Amino acid sequence: MGPLIPTPSTPAACSQRKPNAAAGNSLSVAIEARTIRLDAGAYVYPAGCGLTQAERRTIAHTMADIAGRLAQPVPEDGGQIVAWVAGQVHTSFKARDVSATKQQTYDGFLIALPGRSEPAVREAVRRLLRDEAPPELSRTFAPTPAEVSKLTRAIEGEWRLEHDRLAWLVSLPEVELPEPEPQPTPEEMERVRERVRRLTAGAASRRGLPPIESTGAHARVAEATKAMKQVRAVSETSAHE
Repeated sequence: MGPLIPTPSTPAACSQRKPNAAAGNSLSVAIEARTIRLDAGAYVYPAGCGLTQAERRTIAHTMADIAGRLAQPVPEDGGQIVAWVAGQVHTSFKARDVSATKQQTYDGFLIALPGRSEPAVREAVRRLLRDEAPPELSRTFAPTPAEVSKLTRAIEGEWRLEHDRLAWLVSLPEVELPEPEPQPTPEEMERVRERVRRLTAGAASRRGLPPIESTGAHARVAEATKAMKQVRAVSETSAHE
């Protein structure tokens, strides 16, 4: 059973404020996409994009579901789960050792699986049967007990990470952010450059300096920088005269 994905109940503009920060179609990924990172490094929800009460209930239910799955260990005597895994592996894949019996397969899993999360074991077998396991695992030959145990541990890690990310998302505040400073338009920038050119031309004529020519975008930037220095120099000189 995977994490529940709620129907979005926040404004559309808040549903995906940035690309998914993590792989997979999980609840934490969907919600984290609405957060933003401040200059200080902290993450927050912008005002109007925070968690709704319905989302908080969904998160609480999902976290409880994950905790419950992780709290169901395979018993030391194997229980029914080890027999089920051995049967699935024995009948669904080619045997690596044709002389191996079903009992030997069972004995291997009886050693490898106790203590692991039983739902995670079932999820590991499901992924193997649906060809959703990591590429290094054979699609033809039966996985070894060690490989099934390793895949199970990886799934348990995924669930713990999702649980922890959801707990983190619940803790984030919703804050009112300041309006971004307006950026000058190209037309406004050109008017500023034109004023600088006029000031520079006037200062240059008074001091006998040659006029500045502009030949391109980089030249205009250099021109504006140099002009500002010249205007500043003229102003400082005039102040002392």
